[in-house]
Amino acid sequence: MASYPLFRYFLVRPLVLLCTSLFPLQFVHAAQALKQEVVEILIPKLNSDRIAYFFGNYGVDQISLNSSPLGECRISNLYSVHHEQKFMRTLAVVQFHQPIHEKLQQVHNEISQGGSIGIALRKNGWKLDKVPLYFGSVFLSSQVQSWMREEKTDQAALHIYELVAFKDDSNERINYCNILEVYSPQYLDEEWLEALYLKQYQNFREKSKETRQLLRALDVLIQQFPLPP
Repeated sequence: MASYPLFRYFLVRPLVLLCTSLFPLQFVHAAQALKQEVVEILIPKLNSDRIAYFFGNYGVDQISLNSSPLGECRISNLYSVHHEQKFMRTLAVVQFHQPIHEKLQQVHNEISQGGSIGIALRKNGWKLDKVPLYFGSVFLSSQVQSWMREEKTDQAALHIYELVAFKDDSNERINYCNILEVYSPQYLDEEWLEALYLKQYQNFREKSKETRQLLRALDVLIQQFPLPP
């Protein structure tokens, strides 16, 4: 009898490890519990880095639509892969400022071929500043829930911002694009957004006229979104 606790430890511990490996984070239908030490790690990181931090990998696909209520834009699925299945972690809609600044033309060509915006700019020596326009939430259609493999929650955190590119050796700041990011409920919720953008979050909760127009168009896009292939 005295050896039973030790026997139980060696029996149960492998089962716990096995269950952890078989049922990883993507099956949890909510964002991770907020931890301040993780927030500090993630604050300076790109969205792609944050996805890789939580889920172990990251990829991006362009989604082609015949037309978009947001006009000419790039629509992307920022995903992670688990058991050979893609889980949308962010639905990103990008409106590039036209004409593209001549100093960004080369990297823009790379991005136009399907490259990740943040990664491509960083690789080419640019630093990025996200100038906030709005923090809030949107309702998900069943189609977008299917891309995210989300079965429980139909509301998602939203961040709209302008992406500004700059270099340390220059005072020039180039307004590159506006980005609307809809986050999977399994990835980031509004509590996480507030923690990651603590100094900005409460100041950009109000909807400007421009923001209301974007939200109406985004809602139409989400409702008309195609099912995953």
